[in-house]
Amino acid sequence: MLKIAICDDEPFMCGLLKEKIEEYLQKGSKEFKIFCYPNGESLPVFGDFDIVLLDVQMPGINGMELAKRLRENGNSCAVIFVTVLKEPVFDAFEVDAVDYLCKPVDEVRLKRALERAIRRIDVQKGKALLIHTMNRRQSVKLDSILYCEVFNRKILLHTKQGVIEYYSRLSDVENQLDKRFAKCHRSYLVNLDYLSECSKGQIILTNGERVPVSKTRWQSFMSQMLHYMKDGVEP
Repeated sequence: MLKIAICDDEPFMCGLLKEKIEEYLQKGSKEFKIFCYPNGESLPVFGDFDIVLLDVQMPGINGMELAKRLRENGNSCAVIFVTVLKEPVFDAFEVDAVDYLCKPVDEVRLKRALERAIRRIDVQKGKALLIHTMNRRQSVKLDSILYCEVFNRKILLHTKQGVIEYYSRLSDVENQLDKRFAKCHRSYLVNLDYLSECSKGQIILTNGERVPVSKTRWQSFMSQMLHYMKDGVEP
């Protein structure tokens, strides 16, 4: 079941987006449910939505602030901004937005944004990292991994459930990951879905943890981050 939230203080726009999304999704095989919210205060930031469409300019909590709160609470849903404003487009990268659509919404752009969001969701839910140790094999979903670290020939896999330690090389782990993971340091790989802030020298994740970014990796890391946030994960 694909769960979609639309948050816009204009009832007409909420209804129009709901109608257009229904028209598109009814042509496919996915089951879906769409929820409409009239303001940022009414949308539950702990909700298990797959896709959230946000108006930026709303009374009270605006869409950009709402997207930041979603990320801070560990919500990795696909965010699509829908607004009359053009200026905050670059801020959308900070919250890993799939797209930034300007009103009146072009149906072709909306369709492409939904396609990109659904593709990212399908890939994220399906992929896993296979860990081999002397005693067991373990499968770890990629969307549960915050970042990977190598220390004393051991891989420290920092997940939502805790840290998993095993012997391996970071290059071997990297080969099993997809484009949502970026190498920010020779000893670290970070999941871009959980990136909250980024500045030279460090990354702050949505759970508050900090990961170093080396000077030699800064440019390539920023390039990969911007590319991923524009196009998402490819199958």
